[in-house]
Amino acid sequence: MAPFCFAAYRPIQSALVASLVAITLIGGLNAALAQAGSPGFDPLQPEKRFEAMKQGAERAGEDTSLPAVSTRVGAVGGGRSFKVRGISLVGNKAISTAAIEPLYRKFVGDRITEGELSELTEKISELYRANGYHLSRAIVPAQDVASGVILIKIVEGSITELVIDGESQGRFGVRALLSPILAETPSRQQTLERQLLLLNSLPGIRVSDTSLKEIGNTTGEFRLSVFVKSWQTYASLGIDNLGSSSVGPWQSYATGAFNSYIVAGDALTINGSTIANDPSQLGFGRIGYEAPVGVNGVRLGGSAFYSEVRPGDWRRDYGNLTRTQSAELHASAVPIQTQRQTLTVTLGSQFTDVSEGDAFGPLYRDLLRTLYFTGDYRLKDEYGGANYLTLTLRKGLDVFGASKAGDGMLSRYGGSAQAAAVNLQYARYQSLANDWSVKIAGAGQFASTQLLTSQQFYLGGSSFGRGYGNAEISGDNAMAGSFELRFDGTLNVGALRGYQIYGFAETGVVWNVGYQYTDGLSLASAGGGIRLFLAENLQADFGVGVPLSYRPFDNVNRNPRFLFSISNAFRM
Repeated sequence: MAPFCFAAYRPIQSALVASLVAITLIGGLNAALAQAGSPGFDPLQPEKRFEAMKQGAERAGEDTSLPAVSTRVGAVGGGRSFKVRGISLVGNKAISTAAIEPLYRKFVGDRITEGELSELTEKISELYRANGYHLSRAIVPAQDVASGVILIKIVEGSITELVIDGESQGRFGVRALLSPILAETPSRQQTLERQLLLLNSLPGIRVSDTSLKEIGNTTGEFRLSVFVKSWQTYASLGIDNLGSSSVGPWQSYATGAFNSYIVAGDALTINGSTIANDPSQLGFGRIGYEAPVGVNGVRLGGSAFYSEVRPGDWRRDYGNLTRTQSAELHASAVPIQTQRQTLTVTLGSQFTDVSEGDAFGPLYRDLLRTLYFTGDYRLKDEYGGANYLTLTLRKGLDVFGASKAGDGMLSRYGGSAQAAAVNLQYARYQSLANDWSVKIAGAGQFASTQLLTSQQFYLGGSSFGRGYGNAEISGDNAMAGSFELRFDGTLNVGALRGYQIYGFAETGVVWNVGYQYTDGLSLASAGGGIRLFLAENLQADFGVGVPLSYRPFDNVNRNPRFLFSISNAFRM
């Protein structure tokens, strides 16, 4: 919290600072009484922004098509008929004869036509496909039916050969990741689908095309060809004006990622962020590493970051500085991975130290030791919508020197480093008629007890409130929602490849533990703009956001806010 936290949580201040805080509080009295905060910046904002960028990039490249091959046998007309004394199955191992027998029981002891026999083999093939054996089928080989015993051969298809095109020297471990497909007899569509999607989510890899072709005639052996695009180095640069008046608003971001340099499938990522027009306000750096364990989607990783914030408002005169340093370890797995739905679960622990001080001495120091669980679920429904739901459970632990209750150096009086909180985020992308679509998003947080400053929920800027600066208001608990209507068009004029015209409305409320949401602070904004998609992965966004409710200290007249961002990505 900016001016409020000095007066509310660190009462031993010089008379000069106390007087300045009192003057500031006059303009923010309503906010103070609302039992929520108006902080001006979020200590963890750069980290959250980079995570949002990573998530957006993953969603943009998550789809891949599956190879299809026809195993259907064309139906034969009525044809001649013959007496059936029995039906003999050969080659069926995955599905027992007892499970297939009900399909042909009615024909035994009766006459059957060639057309009915063809239909029977198709039903057996459908049974295999229904059980996931997409390459298996039933056929009637050439035979003498004079005895009345019909032989039906089950060809249980398997992928026995793999061709990979586009991987550089096998560096990304594509063949190893797809090895479960080759090891499976007979082949199941679920395994093929899962491994191809896991491959497509690998850092530095995108599956561009696939094909399946049977080797020979009714051999049941198939060749899988996988065409991939790969890059070992990724870099992105961006700048926007979604910061706050105290830290920003012009904030720049840079990312460098190095894929499969140490082990196949790994990623070493470096992030940096600062204020473009005044780098002294913000310095942020993060390094992260993640690597696969096996070929079933399990990954282990960790990251660490350090940041310094020197607000550019009145606090600069007193040398105000907020330092944040954090390190985390995590493990993730993918229990569900299909084209329709995906579930990724992550368990991790994080050590975070946040401190603030000025020329008069330290103001607070929060030491957090947190255990967290995250579930990311994606669902493509039958209505043409893509749904994304993220649930995060977070619990502070009293270990390794964590801040104690009642510590006089906490960022908030009554705040707890051992608090528990649940955070929910939801987004739905819905296609409408022609080139129209909507994005509906919501978020919320609910805490068990008062949180420390860095653990609160922040509204404003890119996070539900584009008509306001970043971290305009904050609280222990929160609810927020947004609606964005979009129209997409394609162009080929110079460097311009496409555009997206959009209009949005969003609102949110924050409140502290011990109060109702009606006691909290809320904001609402609306606006619109245009996103331009240019050659070489260059993107630009021009928009306007209009504050509709809350009156911030730096914009009491609620004047419209010009929104701008530009970014570029490079793959090598």
